[in-house]
Amino acid sequence: MKNITKNSFGTVLMGGILCVFMLSLLTACGNTQRATELGRNFNQSIYNAVAENGVIDFNNIADFEWEYLIIISPYSIVSRVLDSEGLNWRNPVTHIESSDVNVLLLFSYENNVVAFSHFSRYNIDFVQVVTQYEKTVFNRNEAQFEFNNAVDNNEL
Repeated sequence: MKNITKNSFGTVLMGGILCVFMLSLLTACGNTQRATELGRNFNQSIYNAVAENGVIDFNNIADFEWEYLIIISPYSIVSRVLDSEGLNWRNPVTHIESSDVNVLLLFSYENNVVAFSHFSRYNIDFVQVVTQYEKTVFNRNEAQFEFNNAVDNNEL
């Protein structure tokens, strides 16, 4: 009878230690979340806004919780941008480092990238925004941009 009690206690103790370890691992990994890739509908909303009145107001387009918009220009090294801004992005999915066709729009909340979009420079070039404002990070109140160039909505 004593052997069964000892083995049961050891099993419970090991189970408890394993549980605490797994919980701490989940907590450590839980500080970053997987970002949502915004698709064609999101990009079409940007095109529509510019075609309608020449102004993109990301407060009206990005209908999720975010604090900052980060515009990453072609050939930028994303890991350097994330490090310099103190951002976490779990499993970044991008080809911006080897392409001049797109810019990468990142949306962050509480130092985590929560959403992103590869946006074609063909009709609307956000590199102009970076050049004009001489910065790449815009808080939610600043994320309104005027574009004077024409946009063809069908070119998405």
